[in-house]
This record gives sequence, C-alpha cells and structure tokens, in this order.
Amino acid sequence: MNSIILDNFNKIINDIHQLNSSTQLVAVSKFQPVEKILPLLEHGHRIFGESRVEEAYEKWSLLKDKYTDLELHFIGGIQSKKIKKIVNFFDVIESVDSVNTLNKIIKYAAEVQKIVRIFIQINIGNELQKSGVDLSDLNDLFQKAISSRSIKLEGFMCIPPNTEEVEPYFLKMKELKSLYEIENLSMGMSNDYKKAIPIGANYIRIGSSLFGVRDYF
Repeated sequence: MNSIILDNFNKIINDIHQLNSSTQLVAVSKFQPVEKILPLLEHGHRIFGESRVEEAYEKWSLLKDKYTDLELHFIGGIQSKKIKKIVNFFDVIESVDSVNTLNKIIKYAAEVQKIVRIFIQINIGNELQKSGVDLSDLNDLFQKAISSRSIKLEGFMCIPPNTEEVEPYFLKMKELKSLYEIENLSMGMSNDYKKAIPIGANYIRIGSSLFGVRDYF
C-alpha cells in the first residue's frame, strides 16, 4: 500500500512539473488513516487538507509535534461552533464563504494573537447545493478580509460543477484573480487537476488519485 501511494504521489508531482512546476499539492487526507499519511510525510511532503475538525485533531496532534513544518489546510464546510478550534489548529482555512464566518475567524484570531491565512471559497458554478460565496457578495467579503489585521488573504478557492467542461469555470477564477489582484488560486481535484494547472492553479487538492478509495469511519 505504501508503495502504491508513493507511486501515485510521484505521478502527480510529475504531472505538476510538466504543466507548471510552481503549483503546490494539497494532499487531501480526510477519512484516511495515519498509516496512509506517513509514507508521504517520510517522503518529505508537508501540505495536507482535512475537512473534519475532530478527525484532524485526532490524527495530526502528535504528527504536528514531530513534523514542525507541516501546513494543514481546512477545506470543509465551516460550522460556527467549530471556528475557534479551526483557527487554533489549522495553518490555512480554504473554505471561508461569508462575512459572518469571517467575522468569527477574526474574533478568535485576535484572541489568540494569530494572523490567519485564508482563501475565499467562491461558488463559481452558482450551484444551490455547494458552499461558496456568490459572485454578487464576493466584493463585500473580499473587502472585509483585506481590511483585517488578523487575516492574510492568500487567494480564492473553488469546487466547479461536476462536468466534463470545467475549463470555463477555471478561466472565470483566473479572471477574478486578476481583477482582485490576489496571489493564489486553489482549484483542481483528482478528476480535473490537469485542466486546472495550465489555467493557473497555484494549489491543487488531491485525495482519491493519491490515497485510493477513502476508508470512511
């Protein structure tokens, strides 16, 4: 199993190098046991994504002590009651999608005197079932983020509609990056990262193509 994960990892890294060597891989380790994560850590990879707070605490608390250069990204839906834990534990919050959520992040960041790195998640396909700020509300959220001393806005994130034609959504994200003069785009997952990277993805979030089918628990 370890060799399969490393083979998958090396294939993805090779794809990145061929398409845009500066793109960063967020290894989406949610629902994956520590045994599957360790080969990547021992291989030198340090950027991981989680979406459940309790699971992340359980898996990563000891690993964070051992691998002090870890960079944990929270990529799931943000529940108000868990924001304090997210602010305390994670290095980057990729899924900020409302002013209300951002205000709470700012509050807790100030309490612990931490500058929180965030991405604004955009509902780029305007889908009712998906998280993300609507384009009509993006400017208010953007202005709030850049005006807070407790926040470092890293960029925009999206999960495009599940369609073969994802390029128009990635191109729209690229336009927004230019319009708002932000640094990074987090876009592209297992099924579409090869399309996202050439368009300008700075971070791709890969789970199943790296670890295989998730072991839900």
